[in-house]
Amino acid sequence: MGAPKRPVAATAAAVLGIISGSLGVFLALGGLNSTLADTSSSSNPIAAATSWFLCLTIIAIVTGLLVCGIRFLSGKCYKLLLSSVIAQTVMTVLIIAVLLIGVQFFASTGSSSFNISTAIGMVVIAVFYGLVGLGLSISNLVLLLRPTTRQWVKQVS
Repeated sequence: MGAPKRPVAATAAAVLGIISGSLGVFLALGGLNSTLADTSSSSNPIAAATSWFLCLTIIAIVTGLLVCGIRFLSGKCYKLLLSSVIAQTVMTVLIIAVLLIGVQFFASTGSSSFNISTAIGMVVIAVFYGLVGLGLSISNLVLLLRPTTRQWVKQVS
């Protein structure tokens, strides 16, 4: 009779994992570039360690989304894909919070290098990142937690 047919929700979850991971590669490369530039010019070791931690965490999440999204097409790596999607959701919320807190911090310091167009740009990036990042991760969570997806994973494993 063969293996059970993969439900549409499982296929969509795998594809969203692959898409999220692919888009996250650009974020990881940008974060790595920024971290390398900041590490060489920064004298604050806490800021450098935090940047490295966030950058390496994003790389791990992106790798998990890509690899597990591909493997989930054959019914493997359900728990790892689910963990990667949860981590993606948490990291997205953290990045949005950092962007919005950064706007408030720079506005309150009255820095001469910070102007209103910079603030608007940071808010627009935060909103866009929130819509796209949270949209992908939450929709993927919903697809992975559907009963049909979970039942299929139990049948093929």
